[in-house]
Amino acid sequence: MIKTNDVITGARSQLEELTGLMANHVSDMSHEESSWHLVINMIELK
Repeated sequence: MIKTNDVITGARSQLEELTGLMANHVSDMSHEESSWHLVINMIELK
């Protein structure tokens, strides 16, 4: 079984790598039988 923290950590890392932005916080999250849905707020580093 996949742990919630592992899902969040993986999603944040992937978004940071793809966008060059920093993941700030998760504002919404849900889990269905076969998928996760996350809303991760990003901030731009200057």
